[in-house]
Amino acid sequence: MTRQEFHQRCIPYFSADEIQAFWLWFQHLASSEQVEDCMQRLLAGEPIQYIFGTAPFHRYEYRVGPGCLIPRPETEELVEYILQHPQIQALQHWLDIGTGSGCIALTLVQERPWQLLAVDCSEAALTHARNNRARLNTEQQKRLELRCSDFLKWTEWPSGVQALVSNPPYISSDETLDSRVVDWEPSTALFAENDPLIFYKKMAQLCLNRPHELWLFLEINQQLPEATEAVFKTIGCSTKKIADLSGNLRFIEAYWPGF
Repeated sequence: MTRQEFHQRCIPYFSADEIQAFWLWFQHLASSEQVEDCMQRLLAGEPIQYIFGTAPFHRYEYRVGPGCLIPRPETEELVEYILQHPQIQALQHWLDIGTGSGCIALTLVQERPWQLLAVDCSEAALTHARNNRARLNTEQQKRLELRCSDFLKWTEWPSGVQALVSNPPYISSDETLDSRVVDWEPSTALFAENDPLIFYKKMAQLCLNRPHELWLFLEINQQLPEATEAVFKTIGCSTKKIADLSGNLRFIEAYWPGF
């Protein structure tokens, strides 16, 4: 298939920027049969990352597929913020809540000599995370533990954790998303239907029972930065709202001083 033919088939469904990006993915296909199969899946709305089974994140490529959230560029920004943060580099024990494909934890364990516990309530998502973990070297694999666990049922933080990072479900049921997201990606990784702040409130609740300090680095609903920040300010955390590259308040840094 020529580039012009590819463009003509895609133009009724996608923007010019999307078509340009998709064309680069299709250059990896070896046969016309593969091209046609992937084209049919693309036109049916399946995310390009699911079609090819991989997604770029930071400096790496991670395996993804149905059952796990596709890594987003904005989440890369949160990871980069953590890697550049001058006050936390000596912290050794980290927690990743809602790890999905494992992209955050996998990147941190490759970039820093930290110990990571990454949890998710979905075994389907953890299948992808385990596949990605298997591609690390032996030393990195030893520093990354994957665990199936429902965070909302926790009664305390894991022993020894010093900092956590999370991109939890924070979308309310009345928000409108692209059909390629809603129809394909796992709803449990996207929607907090009854309360878009429920995961942050749980984190705050657990902090109230924690005598030791804790750093929290969180992706949030850009429609609710003030409300999300208030969850942590109310319990005595120092907080900082952080904008993404598009200027949206998409992240929060919170510091629980302990008691």
